Amino acid sequence: YDWTHLQKSRPVGCTSLDDLNFPEYSEFNPDGLNENYASALGMYSEHCGLQTLLLLWSGPEYMYHMISAKKSTIPEEGFAILRYFTFNGWHSGRCFHELCNIDDELIRHSVEEFDMFRRKARNLCTKNISYEECDYLWT
Repeated sequence: YDWTHLQKSRPVGCTSLDDLNFPEYSEFNPDGLNENYASALGMYSEHCGLQTLLLLWSGPEYMYHMISAKKSTIPEEGFAILRYFTFNGWHSGRCFHELCNIDDELIRHSVEEFDMFRRKARNLCTKNISYEECDYLWT
């Protein structure tokens, strides 16, 4: 997790968004110091697809790699949701489009929809709600 950014997930090896929590620490981002990474594409080729990106090492990214290495039967849509739901700059902010391919554009809605549901569930369940209300949320 990159504490200088608002996003929990972002690609490394290219410029990041300007949504820094602490812009005074941006000089410590090694990607910004390397001229090969100091562009929107950075080390990637245009429309290479999100599956080729190196993302910040986060819990969901770790789970994605562990589960995919085990040859799980989770469908591609499930893997995309697992890996990209914290990648808000892409699915909600509509950023990083120069890195996306057709498959990424097709899956974006599902990832965004899952993230909206997840946020709603988290918000409801962090309040004092009854068992019935929580059960209703999941049915």
